[in-house]
Amino acid sequence: MSSSYTVQLTAAEAAFLFQLMDISEGEAWFKIYEANEERGKEIPPEQRYAPIAKGLEDAGLLAMEGREIILDVVLLELLNSCKYSSAVTILRSCTAQGQSSITYGFISGTQVIEMKWSSETGEVLLTALEEGLETFVSRMGDNLLLPDVEEQSGRISMERETLNRLVYQLSHPDDKMLQSILQNDQIAQASSPLFPALMEACASARQQGTFEAVIRGTELRSATVYYIGSPQGNWLFIQDAERDLAQGYPVTEPEFIQTVYLITTRTLSALTPN
Repeated sequence: MSSSYTVQLTAAEAAFLFQLMDISEGEAWFKIYEANEERGKEIPPEQRYAPIAKGLEDAGLLAMEGREIILDVVLLELLNSCKYSSAVTILRSCTAQGQSSITYGFISGTQVIEMKWSSETGEVLLTALEEGLETFVSRMGDNLLLPDVEEQSGRISMERETLNRLVYQLSHPDDKMLQSILQNDQIAQASSPLFPALMEACASARQQGTFEAVIRGTELRSATVYYIGSPQGNWLFIQDAERDLAQGYPVTEPEFIQTVYLITTRTLSALTPN
């Protein structure tokens, strides 16, 4: 399969196909589809999916032979690669304007299937990346478009509850509340001279999100990385479960991409026998 080949779907079509193929992430995509439907409108599954299947048939992506569904060969290969991948990465992003996106990376050996959804277009793009993980992570960085900021060193500690409240509040921008959350954390104020820089970054954040890597079919997963992008500084945060703390680090875009790559490869190392 060509590494540049992309299949374009709607969220509804992706939900239908993932559930048809019994891919575990199908439930998440079904919720995206449901969010775009009229609230309180009860539609039987056969009525809900009939027009979706018809649209896919018209696009040449499936054929109906009686009650049997036959998928396009390339689409079937993409979906099988998702279903039988050994690991998956999940990048969620939300802008200050309320636009959101989700990018999955289904990893099978040297191949990655990128699955990207954007609330702005409502499209789901499935792309085979046979060049491997490096290309996929680089594409994630390009899509995020984190602000270009100066390199800073150091870290800041805070209570895990502070990070949880901070992440929630960044989705409901309120400068006074953000300031109050940070100022009420004595650990954060005392742990680093970077505290004022973090305050400025949170007050001017343009986007935020999370990243994690998961070994499919197991409970093995990386720590969830939280990040914010701001012209006053990009930050990433990792929770320390053992100490009930979170650590925050100022990062440039290349440093963020490198961190995502390292987290993914370390998680994947669990698949390699010692």
